[in-house]
Amino acid sequence: MIQNTSMPYIINHEKAITFFEKVLDINYNFVDAIYNKGVELSKLGKHQDSIVLFERVLVIDPENSDAIYGKSLSLGRLGKNKESLLWFDKAAQADSKKSKSLYDKGAELSKLGKHLDAISFYHKALEVDPKNVEAIIAKGRTLDLVGFSFKQVIAVFDKAIEIDPKYIKALMHKGFLLERACLFKKSVSCFDQILEIDLENVMALYSKGVVLNSMKKYPEAIFFCKRALAIDPTNLKALGSMVWILEQQGKIDEALSYCDTALEINPNYSYTLSYKGKLLYELGKYNEALPFYDRTLRIEPNNQRAVFYRSQILKKLKQNENDSSFLNKLRKKKF
Repeated sequence: MIQNTSMPYIINHEKAITFFEKVLDINYNFVDAIYNKGVELSKLGKHQDSIVLFERVLVIDPENSDAIYGKSLSLGRLGKNKESLLWFDKAAQADSKKSKSLYDKGAELSKLGKHLDAISFYHKALEVDPKNVEAIIAKGRTLDLVGFSFKQVIAVFDKAIEIDPKYIKALMHKGFLLERACLFKKSVSCFDQILEIDLENVMALYSKGVVLNSMKKYPEAIFFCKRALAIDPTNLKALGSMVWILEQQGKIDEALSYCDTALEINPNYSYTLSYKGKLLYELGKYNEALPFYDRTLRIEPNNQRAVFYRSQILKKLKQNENDSSFLNKLRKKKF
């Protein structure tokens, strides 16, 4: 890492790359400069270029655990999950005490849907470093995903908070879990703790709004969502939360206007496309609603909510067509 060498710490990634290139002009095989240039390229999203540099390090030093680990991360970010897992194995073998490499392998396994295997690697990471809060949170989230009990999952999040009471990610996930369990006051308390640490945390603001709405505190719910949107007007999840809150309060026209705002930002945001379809369906505007579900399913063919509502709309349209045909026959019939 940059901090572990005598080279200066540089925040600007492009400037850092230029600095390491100058170092390499003097010494082409200087491992620290090659590795750190790879890290900076990865931070810029140039993962394929970073892999080339990590491989250069490994030609010089085949056991360099940082380069092995860096390559495994870059492969994962390129979506090459299986290859990434192989390199995470090598990273763990090269440095069996590197808790982060074990945690990251667990994260890659989880992306592949191998959640139980992922949990085993989170356990291994925590055996090396019991205070690795990232691994603790990942373990809690994965236990929740595979169906462990509320009590078991929340105990994991509480462990992370015990280690670091100001760890926002742990407080956030605990808040979400409490909201799902309908423990709304405790959920709000988690979001309030986050806002004490970071007054402008957008996710905590709109999440608090959602929970307050479930508590039937409607003006407060809208207030906190509006605060979130005042900070980040283009935040799609904050806009989606406002849509849900307004719908729950029966303010369908207002909810539709927030849908339109979200779709101006991202016309292919499937959540909002589907929700606008639902709102139009509730208003009985079936012909207007149908295209929004069609667009949703082109983006997410397995979106079951969209599949269900689209089928309901088609039934309604068919029923309306039959009713109209029947009325026309009655009008033409002579009594």
